[in-house]
Amino acid sequence: MNGDWLTTARQTLPRLLRLLDELEPTYRIQDARDVSPDFVAREGIEAVVWDVDGTLMSYHAPAIEPLFAPCLEALRSVGVRQAILSNCGEARFVELGQMFPDFPIVRAYSMGEERVYRVLHGGEDSLGSEKAKDLLARGARQVRKPDGPLLLATLEALGTTDPSAALMVGDQFLTDVASGNLAGTRSAKLPAWAKQTFPVTLRVSQGLERFLYRISRLRGPRRSS
Repeated sequence: MNGDWLTTARQTLPRLLRLLDELEPTYRIQDARDVSPDFVAREGIEAVVWDVDGTLMSYHAPAIEPLFAPCLEALRSVGVRQAILSNCGEARFVELGQMFPDFPIVRAYSMGEERVYRVLHGGEDSLGSEKAKDLLARGARQVRKPDGPLLLATLEALGTTDPSAALMVGDQFLTDVASGNLAGTRSAKLPAWAKQTFPVTLRVSQGLERFLYRISRLRGPRRSS
């Protein structure tokens, strides 16, 4: 069974009822190409935070899907700030830093009430792999989406101070859309790209997530915080 999925599930389940109020996306899009320069200009979006697997590439692919690379470059050409926020494991996190050297790749570790943030950007590691290993060895856990403060820390790494001018883009309601709603950003939900490449456990969880989204719709409009 996929360890990353299990860890995310353990962190999400205790908050599941609360999260049912946070599953409605601001936008429904077909794929990453819909987040175009015209779209962000029209909507007043200054920063985009991307999920990775199922959003910009197939599951654990070694590079961005070629169809989507021009989209990211077009956004960069008009000054839109971009970052990566993924629930991946440690090795994949380092891989993403190599794939996207121009974008901050952000994660956090928690030990009790304390949080330590880690940013890979431009070949630099704000924490370092050895310190990260030490934290994990001492019982720290990786903070995973859905998490509002984690997304806000990602915006801080981009130098973005207005969450309402930021967009979280991803293929999952419970991780990506909920993170955006918890942080006060906008969110764009797209169908999982190349979902046949995902492990069976993740495909099952995606089906459960769609069921939970339907339940959330029956509960009525999202309640204000």
